[in-house]
Amino acid sequence: RLVAVVDTNLVVSSIISKRGPPFQLVQALYADRFRIAMSPEVRAEYEDVLARPFLMRFGDIAKDDVAAFFRFLDRRSLEVSPLAEDQLPLVVRDSNDTHLLSAAFGGNANYVVSGDNDLLALAGDPRLGQLQIVDGRNFLALAQLSDAVVIAGVPPLGFRVPARDGTEKDTKARR
Repeated sequence: RLVAVVDTNLVVSSIISKRGPPFQLVQALYADRFRIAMSPEVRAEYEDVLARPFLMRFGDIAKDDVAAFFRFLDRRSLEVSPLAEDQLPLVVRDSNDTHLLSAAFGGNANYVVSGDNDLLALAGDPRLGQLQIVDGRNFLALAQLSDAVVIAGVPPLGFRVPARDGTEKDTKARR
């Protein structure tokens, strides 16, 4: 199964845009089409950004939706120990993005999926080995996920999330 580290910018874009590759990427995640790798640093960044009040207003999501997203991640993500920064085979231009590369190498991920030019500039570097750094559109195409079901009218983080008992639960945003 494919394993990817997904940059926070794509999760945020899926909340704001409610369509397009970032939204399809998150839906593919919910549909169990790939596994997301998360280090403690990646998770902390998700928590920090998704708790920002402007996002709640701009993305029109409720705190319960964000909590449901994290419960989903707790059940389905691959927890990884990041590779130490001094052991990485290359350096990211923006040191704030190093934690994503560390998580990918530490978790033996296939992909880092990002919209960040500092990470995308590394794409194709032979020092990455088998790890590919791609944007959301290319990830969907390369991983053959572009046929991920898009549920019309369902807001981001408003997916049918599998519950612990095997049933599904709506986590639609309250409007």
